[in-house]
Amino acid sequence: MKKKNKNNSLKKVEVVVSRDDEEGGGGDHGGGAVLLSGVTQSRIFNPYKNIGLVSSQVPLILRYIHKRRENFVITCAGRSISTYVSQQLRHISSSEEGGEIGCMAGDTYHVYTVGPGAKFISAWRRGTELTHEYPTSEHASDITHLLPFAENLISVDSKGVMCIFNIKTEELVRSVSLPVGDADVTSILHPLTFQNKVIFSDSEGFIYLWNINTNQLIYKFDTFKGTRINSLMQSPARGVLAVALASGHVSLFNLEYDKILMHLTCLEEPVSLAFMTDGRHVLLVGGVKGSLTAWDLDTREVISFVNEAHKCPVSGLVGFMGEPIFVSSGADNAIRVWIFDRPDGGFRLLNTRAGHSSPPTMARFHGEDCPTIVTTGEDNTLRSFHLYNETYNRIITNFPSTSSTHKPLSVNSFTNFGGHHQPIGEDILAFDKYNASELYTFSFENSKRGKPILPGNDTLAITCVAITTDIQWALVGFKEGKVHVYNLQSKRLKSTAVVSSGTNTSDIAGIALSASESTVLIAAGVTLSYHKFPSLAEITKETSVAPFRSVFSRRTSNLACLVRADFSLTICDVSTQSMMRILDHCCSPVTDGAFSPDMKWVTVATTDGCVFTWDVPTGNLVDIFRNFPTAITSLDYTPRGDFLVTTHADEVGIRLWVNLAVFAPLPPFTKVPDDYIPKRLEDVIPQMPPVKGQELVKIQIDSEILNSTDPTQNAIELGTLPKFHWKELLNLKTIKARNKPAPAFKPERNIPFILSDLEKEKTRNLVDLDLEKVLSGMSTSLIVSKPLQTLDAVPFTAFSKKLSELGRDPFQFNQIATTLISELAGMGPSQIDLEIWSWDPDCGGSKKLLMNFLELVTFAVGRKQHLQIVMTCLALFFKIYRKQLKSSKVFKEPMEKVSRDVGIIRDSMFKTVTRIECLVDYSNEGLF
Repeated sequence: MKKKNKNNSLKKVEVVVSRDDEEGGGGDHGGGAVLLSGVTQSRIFNPYKNIGLVSSQVPLILRYIHKRRENFVITCAGRSISTYVSQQLRHISSSEEGGEIGCMAGDTYHVYTVGPGAKFISAWRRGTELTHEYPTSEHASDITHLLPFAENLISVDSKGVMCIFNIKTEELVRSVSLPVGDADVTSILHPLTFQNKVIFSDSEGFIYLWNINTNQLIYKFDTFKGTRINSLMQSPARGVLAVALASGHVSLFNLEYDKILMHLTCLEEPVSLAFMTDGRHVLLVGGVKGSLTAWDLDTREVISFVNEAHKCPVSGLVGFMGEPIFVSSGADNAIRVWIFDRPDGGFRLLNTRAGHSSPPTMARFHGEDCPTIVTTGEDNTLRSFHLYNETYNRIITNFPSTSSTHKPLSVNSFTNFGGHHQPIGEDILAFDKYNASELYTFSFENSKRGKPILPGNDTLAITCVAITTDIQWALVGFKEGKVHVYNLQSKRLKSTAVVSSGTNTSDIAGIALSASESTVLIAAGVTLSYHKFPSLAEITKETSVAPFRSVFSRRTSNLACLVRADFSLTICDVSTQSMMRILDHCCSPVTDGAFSPDMKWVTVATTDGCVFTWDVPTGNLVDIFRNFPTAITSLDYTPRGDFLVTTHADEVGIRLWVNLAVFAPLPPFTKVPDDYIPKRLEDVIPQMPPVKGQELVKIQIDSEILNSTDPTQNAIELGTLPKFHWKELLNLKTIKARNKPAPAFKPERNIPFILSDLEKEKTRNLVDLDLEKVLSGMSTSLIVSKPLQTLDAVPFTAFSKKLSELGRDPFQFNQIATTLISELAGMGPSQIDLEIWSWDPDCGGSKKLLMNFLELVTFAVGRKQHLQIVMTCLALFFKIYRKQLKSSKVFKEPMEKVSRDVGIIRDSMFKTVTRIECLVDYSNEGLF
């Protein structure tokens, strides 16, 4: 262990500790860089979670939890699994992110996942806890099917190798090659009432009945020979299967007699099947183009048909047990719940949870302090996502259009501004940058699309847009250097400007407004011009060496960042029309950028997956990392700066990053070397599945903490007593009254009703007579009330006797007080209640005992010992003696001291607990 050097600078001591999370550790390196298994990561940003990931091509799983009496819908979302509750689809948990998931199955207790090239099959408990791992060394190719069967887990790969594992012991029971030849195994299931039997089908139309105990093929069905079998599903009837064929038919097949019971012809090729179990004979069929069909098996007719229920093949289809509800999923990143309650017996959409079906192209935070992200993607939708509650996620462009053209909306780029203090209006402008002939307006609050601003007769394409903070004016940039100002209420043109360099005109690259909205910056080609707003009268003009590609800014500041074609950045002050900084370190085109809310940093993303962060006051590059295999298409800061959001070219989800500088002070950053190029994370660390157990991570601890003689001097001791020792101490009288046994039943005397009144009168007269005799024989001196006890009254319990001697010897005060606190912690609730009541000055106690108890509480709070029981006793003490304490001035000073010390320890505990809760929530929300 290292000591302090001469200049008293703290040394760092490396300690190896265990950590459960998969993303790596911390510590300082090169001025505060975060280390992840030897790869330099961001100094500022830490991965937090993915937003907008709902499902993939892996079929969903439906589990019924008997204790909660709810259905759990489990889907594969990216590299983790997500759990939703019942038909409300309320998200409750997500597992840690590991490798890619290609296959998933579930039973009563576990969810099993495995991906291409994975070395283990993972078993998850409660959707988040990794409990078992089964090695896949016997498989020569990727696993395509999993089937939990009794105490065994069956896995089948693409080459027909089947392995059987014991679920509890994780041992490989046996491995065998299935007789499928060059065909692929398309489905596997366990038929009801067939003991130790499984059935699997192949792409050539054969169905195999296999005994897993004897490891033998019992029978080979060739009824569907020559036609690919897409799916098998067990029906509620014994020995009957539903078979989905690539020819577009669904057959009900009897295994015992090897006979087809009926044929159903579908409009689309069926890929998934499910039976309803609510008492009706209904078969659900999912099509290859996303359609859903409900067949009545009694009449062999279609009950209901929904075309394009999904935008892709319906991979998952499961019915709720005993309910007229079923759920479907697909690779379009959506799960939908349907219910049979239409008058004609058909089904309708009950609930849905969906994200972008294609990668998003732009993401911006809406409003000034609203944790909502507005995104647009290649699926031509405009959506909003909530940071903390997925229930508030919604699609904005699915409402009826008010446009007279009724054209299908294709949104690829937009700008927005809105706040809670603003009136409800059309605060989002969007256009299709590939075919921008019209500019659309949207209302975020109403989720409604308004009329297009342009009538459509202008042949010039839109290149960029901007909107004012009062949602009154829209600035639209076109090709050939035109800029228009429109009124958002009337949709009328206000003013026009043309930016040119001599006789040449270029496309408008970007528009930025000053904070006061009196000046407009317009970049077009190599020309940078400043104009007055809203007249667009030109103020000044400059010429750049390289053409401008884009402009981004933050509305609360006058700064704007211009991206040039030579990959450099120029920061300008719009209000003063001056150039502030030139930043050049990027080695590829810049896709997007953003200023931090405090305008201290500017962060940009490039096409090679790098993220650069510059310090604006100094102009130094302080952070650079590359953690993505593909380009980042968009990024933005939250209004408070606590998160950074990014979208990627090949991901339908939205990544969220924590800004570490908001939650903890960071060390001073050193400038990144100019020749530094970060490595890709995938090039250094291969993708691995989550490892069971704990991972060793290096952290650094100050040697001053390790050299401390008392490592617990700053710790708060809460004690390990059961809750009943202190939690119900204030309500002890009520608890004893409730627990008091009821009196024995005494039957009433059988007195006639005529004599009952006479009996009562006689009893009352006897009582009055006895009371008069007692009072007449008593001395008047005995009736006088007892005087108050003095300060020197003798206590009658051992604890009270020690408490009375607390202040006599100042040298032994600490020893006596520590003994009293230990004894108090060891007492039961009734004993504590008796002790505190015995200190009453009117009943044999004294004011000295009350004073000493306040000093004892002050000592315990200062030492931070047994705070739970001490605080509870103090509350009971104030409850009993509040009148005596308020009436006597003797207790004023000690009570003020106790109040001050308790307030200090309360504030300290509140800050510590709040910090721990933030760290726990951050760890549990799902690192990717």
